[in-house]
Amino acid sequence: MKRIVLISIMIGSMLFVAGCADAIKELRGLLGDLEQLAEEDEQENETSNVASPEPETETEVEMDVEAEEEEASELESEEVNVEENGEEDTEQEGEAGYDPSNEAGNFSFVDDRGKSGNISTQGGLHDLVDNWVYFANREHNNYLYKIKMDGSGLTQLTDHAVRNINVLGDWIYYLELSNATDHIDIKSFNKITKDGSSIETIIPEANAVTQVHSSSDDIYFVYNNQITRMTQDGEMTTLPYLASDMSISEERIVYYGYDDVNDLEGYFLGDIHGTPGEMIHPEGNGYYTLVGNALFFTRGNGEEGLFKLNVDGGEPFIIIDDFIDYFNVDTSYVYYSTAESEATRENRRTDRNGNNNVKMSYVTNSINIFDNYIMGEFMRQGYYSLYFTNKRTGEITEIEVTQ
Repeated sequence: MKRIVLISIMIGSMLFVAGCADAIKELRGLLGDLEQLAEEDEQENETSNVASPEPETETEVEMDVEAEEEEASELESEEVNVEENGEEDTEQEGEAGYDPSNEAGNFSFVDDRGKSGNISTQGGLHDLVDNWVYFANREHNNYLYKIKMDGSGLTQLTDHAVRNINVLGDWIYYLELSNATDHIDIKSFNKITKDGSSIETIIPEANAVTQVHSSSDDIYFVYNNQITRMTQDGEMTTLPYLASDMSISEERIVYYGYDDVNDLEGYFLGDIHGTPGEMIHPEGNGYYTLVGNALFFTRGNGEEGLFKLNVDGGEPFIIIDDFIDYFNVDTSYVYYSTAESEATRENRRTDRNGNNNVKMSYVTNSINIFDNYIMGEFMRQGYYSLYFTNKRTGEITEIEVTQ
């Protein structure tokens, strides 16, 4: 097909300058070559037995929902016995999927909110609570907004840029930025009521708090390179972990830190109780997230692919051998983008060992994990919308965000 397109371009160029008999003869010759190439391409397609796919649209649902549910059901009931490195994997894939015994039809609780905004180490730009989305509006200087999942109720809550958004109780916790440029300059650590009526500064020091997570009933953040726990009443406890960033899953914390005794830096494992941390892998600092007992991480900017490590022991192994632009993980799947440019961007999904790789039916500029939904942003040429995929039904909803 590339050859046909090239010849078509050549024909167009000749018609533009045509006007002589020689050009007409040349044109006829090229048309003959075009017919021959078309026959050759048709024969090649028949030989390879590969059908050309129909053009897709970004809103088209590419995968059959029933097939997805059947696949998810199989993953929930199946344990992976042997990893690629020959070690036994003790975790149950998909164990936090839809629970039929739950009469309310909700998923079992997975605290993924700290990972919203691609993954935890990139700073959450969204949270989803009670069908309200709280987000940094990229179409309005990254100010804090909220909107209902049906597209109604769009409300501006702050007049300054925000990141690391976590909703807990009656408050939204976040980092205030001093400007909305690509350079991140953190002004303070704040909280604001859900209706925007009251705002309080928790820590006023510039660039002192660099990351915020919510887990269970408490808030965790990196304060002057020290992981700190804070209750909703404001009581703070310093945990014995020196870290640049962290990821929390249930009661465990994986953080990137430094071992001054052995002069090593890498991933350490701790917990919300302050148990002394231990290094689990010396590694260059890429993007990472902890889900259950599995750590998923990239090296550098994702050029080497995506790796998985059982934090209870073992060596990391690669599960996706491709460029990783951004990714996120829940208890059943890995969601990621391989785009090195917007023109080639596509979102894909695999199981947590890199198998059953499928293309998702739409393209987004982020991937966010919540209890019941996968959420992503789509931004292009002034158009800004949010996509929601219901984990249980596969139903896709898009809401346009306008000021």
